[in-house]
Amino acid sequence: MREFCQHLLDSSGFPPRWQCGSWSPGLGWLHIAADLGVWSAYFVIPCVLAWYAVRRKDIPFRGVVLLFVAFILLCGLTHLMDAVLFWWPAYRLAALLKLATALVSWATVASLFRITPHLMALRAPSELDAEIGERRRAEQDLRVLQASLERRVAERTAALEETEERFRAVFEATPAGLILADRYGRIVLVNDLIVRMFGWEKAELLGQPVERLVPERFRDRHPAYRAAYFATPAERPMGAGRDLAGARKDGSEFPVEVGIRPVGMSGAMYVLASVIDISTRKQAEANLRASEERFQAFMNHAPLAAWMVDEEFRGVYASPGFDRLTGLSPGSLLGRTPSELFPAGVAARHTANSNRVLSTGLPVGDEEPLVGLDGFPGVAYVVKFPVRGPSGQTLIGSVAIDITERKRTEELIKASLREKEVLLKEIHHRVKNNLQIVSALLELQSRQTTDRAAVEMFRESRGRVKSMALIHERLYRSLDLARVDFAEYTRQLAGDLFRTYKVSGDIRLEIDVDIPALSIDIAIPCGLLLNELISNCLKHAFAAAADGCIRVALHRERGTNVVTVADDGVGFPAGTDFRNSTSFGLQLVNTLVEQLAGESVMTADRGTTVTVRFPGTPSSNLEGPNP
Repeated sequence: MREFCQHLLDSSGFPPRWQCGSWSPGLGWLHIAADLGVWSAYFVIPCVLAWYAVRRKDIPFRGVVLLFVAFILLCGLTHLMDAVLFWWPAYRLAALLKLATALVSWATVASLFRITPHLMALRAPSELDAEIGERRRAEQDLRVLQASLERRVAERTAALEETEERFRAVFEATPAGLILADRYGRIVLVNDLIVRMFGWEKAELLGQPVERLVPERFRDRHPAYRAAYFATPAERPMGAGRDLAGARKDGSEFPVEVGIRPVGMSGAMYVLASVIDISTRKQAEANLRASEERFQAFMNHAPLAAWMVDEEFRGVYASPGFDRLTGLSPGSLLGRTPSELFPAGVAARHTANSNRVLSTGLPVGDEEPLVGLDGFPGVAYVVKFPVRGPSGQTLIGSVAIDITERKRTEELIKASLREKEVLLKEIHHRVKNNLQIVSALLELQSRQTTDRAAVEMFRESRGRVKSMALIHERLYRSLDLARVDFAEYTRQLAGDLFRTYKVSGDIRLEIDVDIPALSIDIAIPCGLLLNELISNCLKHAFAAAADGCIRVALHRERGTNVVTVADDGVGFPAGTDFRNSTSFGLQLVNTLVEQLAGESVMTADRGTTVTVRFPGTPSSNLEGPNP
């Protein structure tokens, strides 16, 4: 190969072209310049074509273009070699270049013949312009269609987004926990309520098996249940008669209700589970059962009977005590009216009271007859009251207690009280008669002396005895043997004193008594007190006056009795010590005030006014005269 190249480049034996023929310098250089110009052009043209062919992979007839590149480049090299021959006569190399040029040229010719049919099939520029116009119109139509499609896609996307947003809102707002799982038990979607209910984050649940939410003691069996469900999928409502439990993240269990239904999406089967935490309901049910058990235990042991009837008086409920009260089983009341269970008189009383409850809407308490186990006519205290039924209807509830023994005891007590009342009336009557005898004896004794002081003393004693006798007289004439109508007593006592002291008609008596009846414990000392105060007025206030007025008032002020006796007479002498007087009458007044646990005030201004205040019940630790 080296020898071939040396031989090819060997120019010995050949003269330079300047020496062949008669070349003038001008003609020679003209040939040289022309050949170099052709060579430079033939060098640039294939370079541009080669660059174009390399950069554009999609040009047609790429091989022909490359042949043209080689053909033009070789043609340029032959022209370059012709210019070089003027100095270096390498005719062998020049011949080889021309041979290569000829071969490439004929290869190009052959390629042109091969592609000529294809070139003839190329359309004319006018056709291309028409096609370009058509394509442009098609492109415009496509752009319009694309814009319409994009608008419709945007609208459809917005609608889908809105639908998805609504679905999400409904999914999250559902008042139950929702779980969407595939047929393999993998969790696809959960709402926030499931997260709060089970204590997991959504990311911790998505893609995980639903057994993560099942108590550990059931997890091994749950896949079999799931497979059986997908074999025959069907909607199962909430509860479905099963007690189910869920497991929180911390392992704690809580009762749930689960409703499931199959859902088909994108050709695949899913299951949607609705989960409700029923812990509160279960606790309420337990509390209700406990309450019912306590109520039933209470009704079983309570010494009373309870029952309910509807608006037609047909029984709807009866407690166990109904048997003990009436001798009828609780079941015998159900659906039956009183007239079907009891004698006519007993049934009529029950029906009348039930009608009162319906008409007034208020509870009614009454003693109703009953027939006990032994057939003995008894009495029950029955309270009937309206009850609003579960459907809004009005029921009548009844609670009854057997008071037969109590009524028997009451009758015995009433009979005993009647006997005691007769005896007490007789005692009051005899005490009053004995006091009148004492008063008569004092009257007879006073007639045996001429001593005015002694006569006055006897008269005062008679007044005191008569005031006590008057109390007993009013008691045995009254229906209330323990209390005295003090208003009438005061009028009668004052009248008797006026007659005893033979008061002239010019002395007026004004009585204002507004006080409840007083017990005998208060009435006797209070009567003696009035006797002393009115007697003092009659004896001392009007000795030198022809007329005057005595005012007697008794009132109750905030639980305190107030007694006021006043006159417009001469009054007590100045300097009189009312509380430390040597007068027996005033001493008795002070003693009676102490016995009543009260306090007294005396004023002497245009007469004398004595005011005594004492509580409604006398103090039990104070001692006074025992009349």
